[in-house]
Amino acid sequence: MCKTTVHRDIKPSNILLVKNKKGDIVAKIADFGKSKELAVSRPKMTTNVGTPKWMAPEVKISGGQQGTEESVDVFLLGSVFYFILSGGKQPFAATDLSSREARLDGQVYPMRAGGSSIGAHP
Repeated sequence: MCKTTVHRDIKPSNILLVKNKKGDIVAKIADFGKSKELAVSRPKMTTNVGTPKWMAPEVKISGGQQGTEESVDVFLLGSVFYFILSGGKQPFAATDLSSREARLDGQVYPMRAGGSSIGAHP
């Protein structure tokens, strides 16, 4: 039976930069404590797991009740890339979780990279 592993907690502190044997710097994902294997016969999870400030919207809003899949990790990687490109600004950042949930509405969030202003869609 083919299985897929979903990390569910990708965030900057779980990405390690290390040198390989050739001396190139490569990124490695760490901390698989919240990961889960999905079987082909059951391709969705129904648990609300992850770091609240870095949760994918479908997990946070539905509490995991609608079922989540690999797309959660795709959203989280995109959030980490945004964090890196914006100089440490977290996408949908808010001082509290209810404000963060309110920002998951499809707005365009400006970010500065390399001295120029670019519009980044969530």
